[in-house]
Amino acid sequence: MNIVVIKENPKDSAVEQFSKTEWKQWDVEHYGEIVDYISENFTLKAMEGDEIFGLLVFKVDGGVCFIDELIVKSDQQGKGFGEELIKKCESIAREYHCHKMQLHTGTNWKERKFYEHLGYKKTNDLPDQYLRRDFVEYTKYLI
Repeated sequence: MNIVVIKENPKDSAVEQFSKTEWKQWDVEHYGEIVDYISENFTLKAMEGDEIFGLLVFKVDGGVCFIDELIVKSDQQGKGFGEELIKKCESIAREYHCHKMQLHTGTNWKERKFYEHLGYKKTNDLPDQYLRRDFVEYTKYLI
């Protein structure tokens, strides 16, 4: 299995410069100093040959890594693709000095056991969340 990392940064230079300049004053007010606030988007692809078997979309944002999407082909579940994607995501999160991982999943979805197996703990109920369905938040501390 090959895990491919795609780093995304859709900001244009004017927006990026504005953001860097203006946040400095708010950093001092909120944190007492100018901080190196990192916000990066990534997509991981689990592949064998040219075929994609799974995707994981996540964001590193201010020391927190939020997993937005994890999907594995239905006929390939249970073969390690999801676990390898999560492990790679956690590895990248550590490289970016993230202290915790977070994700949301459906309240009654079977995937909850998968996340718990990987050390994630339920930290919050999210009633009436996405598409007006109930979700839960899972967190795993890295440091």
